[in-house]
Amino acid sequence: MKASSREADEPLPTAGGNKTNASKAQIPTEVEAPSLQTAEFPDVESANESGSLKSTRTDEKHGSTLTASSAASEAAVSPRPVLSPSFSTLDKKDVASKLLCKLRLHLGPYTLAHYDRQGRGFGFLQSTATAGELFLSRPINRLGHPVQRHVLLHYLTWGEFVSVVLEDDFEYTVARTPLQAALAAYDPEVEYVAVVKLRCGFLGVFRVPLVPHAAACRRLAEDYAWAERASVTLELD
Repeated sequence: MKASSREADEPLPTAGGNKTNASKAQIPTEVEAPSLQTAEFPDVESANESGSLKSTRTDEKHGSTLTASSAASEAAVSPRPVLSPSFSTLDKKDVASKLLCKLRLHLGPYTLAHYDRQGRGFGFLQSTATAGELFLSRPINRLGHPVQRHVLLHYLTWGEFVSVVLEDDFEYTVARTPLQAALAAYDPEVEYVAVVKLRCGFLGVFRVPLVPHAAACRRLAEDYAWAERASVTLELD
């Protein structure tokens, strides 16, 4: 899919917009920056300034809230040593977060360069690999077969998301409300919004701190001419 340059067909909401919808999707519209926020529906995650990634999940049946934490440091980029990860035990949000960490030196400059040219939007990452395949330390599955692991990256505005993505695939409808809230609230000078879709069906909305800082990202974007490239294929191996 190729991102178009059409104007936004639908106005972005403000941070104080539809509180009912934002609450329903469990994505706050006002978050201190820089922060990392994800939504794997109906879950929401946020990271504090110390780098500790905290997640909350609401039990709709009993009304209780579960909390968990995991390190978001450089060491966390390395996969956990397991022999045969399964979908029943694999934390797909954690895999997606580590994918964003691994690609951060490309994602920050790319999204900021396109923000400067197109306005508010998000990095759209699509992979033909599953979370289990991305979790592997080498691109070899447990049967000894090689796996292809790469990510297709686009930059989309809100209007392009509505007119292109939603028109083509109704599954992305669940991302509509949390993505609206994230696009309205993020500060493009310190963070960016990313949507991750994996072949296994994982779909997450993330707010990710810029790495490196904005000035360095703009210099890197000029070196790689990111603003001139509508889409980029990033090889993971």
